[in-house]
Amino acid sequence: MPRNIDEPYVSQILRDNIVEMNLSVLKYAASELPGFSKEMTFLEDVEFIELFKSKNSSKIYGNSENSFAWIANNLGFTGIPEKIETSDYSFLF
Repeated sequence: MPRNIDEPYVSQILRDNIVEMNLSVLKYAASELPGFSKEMTFLEDVEFIELFKSKNSSKIYGNSENSFAWIANNLGFTGIPEKIETSDYSFLF
């Protein structure tokens, strides 16, 4: 299942779990910073979306509200943005 991680909220525990579970992560500017494992699989937007589609996934994991805008702009076909909009976080949109 694809994941979206965002700085500055990336703990070593999260990094270790991503590597251990062999999870794919959405690539973003902070992923180029030191401390991110070379063992992590980072995907560009298009690759991330295609993986999400191919897994027929209805869940996405993020570690920050910063990912909500990306989800709204790229995963409209999933119904997830509507769930975010009706949650307590609707003020972010």
